[in-house]
Amino acid sequence: MFNKISKPILALASAALFFSSCQPDTEEPVVVKEYGKIQVFHAAVDARAIDFQVDGSKINADSIVYGKGTNYYEALLTTGKKTVFKVVSSKSGAVVSTDSLALNTTDVGYSVFVYQDKDAAKTVRTLYGPDNLLAPAAGKAKVRLVHLIPDVNVNIDVEAVAPGGVATINSQFPNVPFPKISDFVELTNGTYDLKFKISGQTNVLFTVPNVVVESGKIYTLVARGLANAVAPRGQAVSIITNK
Repeated sequence: MFNKISKPILALASAALFFSSCQPDTEEPVVVKEYGKIQVFHAAVDARAIDFQVDGSKINADSIVYGKGTNYYEALLTTGKKTVFKVVSSKSGAVVSTDSLALNTTDVGYSVFVYQDKDAAKTVRTLYGPDNLLAPAAGKAKVRLVHLIPDVNVNIDVEAVAPGGVATINSQFPNVPFPKISDFVELTNGTYDLKFKISGQTNVLFTVPNVVVESGKIYTLVARGLANAVAPRGQAVSIITNK
């Protein structure tokens, strides 16, 4: 009697073992990490070197001195939370400025500009905004202007002319106040003299000669320094290649 019932029990057990071994393993859901881009540029003419922190982590290996900046840092995004950034004095560790951004993951980065205000205390502040990283039209480059010259207390125009050309009343970057980031403008690839002017005038404050603009590139022109000073504190332009 025992032998007659044991065989089907063994057969059923074997079948159960076979079918259970064929069931797929339960897989853990794949977590897709998303990142946003953020960079900083030091344009505060009388300020000391700085460090840049993103969500509590310093992103620069060396201190950032006046006229220099970082490449884009890819910040990990957390749903529902903003990315916090801080500008910190490299020497003292004191926080110069802190703010937060809702970074984007596609075709947009953010640039933070550290600048010196035009008040008597020479207060250091930050200006920031989105960088549209979508490609320009064929044969074109995208260019924008950031006006951070504190002792030029009027709006400025910037006109891109052929090398050796003279300024006119027209400008590709008109009426940009301090402190302000202009919109991007598309320029045909080539070489230009950049004429910085008081808005609405042909009187040139200074010229940046022989600036090469390459098709497919995205640039930011940072006007910095002091109009009434000589190098290295005098007025100057830094050209950032965003992409």
